[in-house]
Amino acid sequence: MADLDDIYFVLKDILDEVRELNSRVNSIETDVSELNSYVNSIKLDVETIDSNISSIDSNIKFIETDLSSVKSDVSMIELKID
Repeated sequence: MADLDDIYFVLKDILDEVRELNSRVNSIETDVSELNSYVNSIKLDVETIDSNISSIDSNIKFIETDLSSVKSDVSMIELKID
């Protein structure tokens, strides 16, 4: 009978260890899920920043075109004045 008791306690210890490992795995899964959420949020921020940079670049090109036009107008005015 002692052998069965020994087996019972060994199996009970193994079960307790499995439960502890399962708890750790669940905790890690939660941490990974949170990190995944942060990564997705960062991806969205990067996409927004990229879009804003593109918009700024377009605005700069528009301003450059306007400046070129103004320079041309100023040159024409200067020619007329002379």
